Amino acid sequence: HKTVCIVGVAGFIGSHLLEKIIREKDWHVVGIDMVAPSKIQQLLGAEKKWAARFEFHQMDVTTKEGVECMREQIKRSDTVINLAAICNPSEYIKQPVNTINSNFTDAQ
Repeated sequence: HKTVCIVGVAGFIGSHLLEKIIREKDWHVVGIDMVAPSKIQQLLGAEKKWAARFEFHQMDVTTKEGVECMREQIKRSDTVINLAAICNPSEYIKQPVNTINSNFTDAQ
């Protein structure tokens, strides 16, 4: 089976992509995000049959440890989709440097 890694899986686009892949394909999905695991359980809802094909890794990909962890997950994936970003306009103003790092520099 194909393995897809979605970085930023808990965001609007990432969560909808996760749902579409899980419902329409027989793929294994590795999800990476900073959010608490309980948020991911809310995304998956009551359809526990998905659990066998989805694994979640909570990490901050802006840290050295997070990058190392993410690299391990990427190595075992056939496809990687990077949707990680700070996408809250009020956060742009509060954290302009972190926004640039998260959305552009760290994504490389």
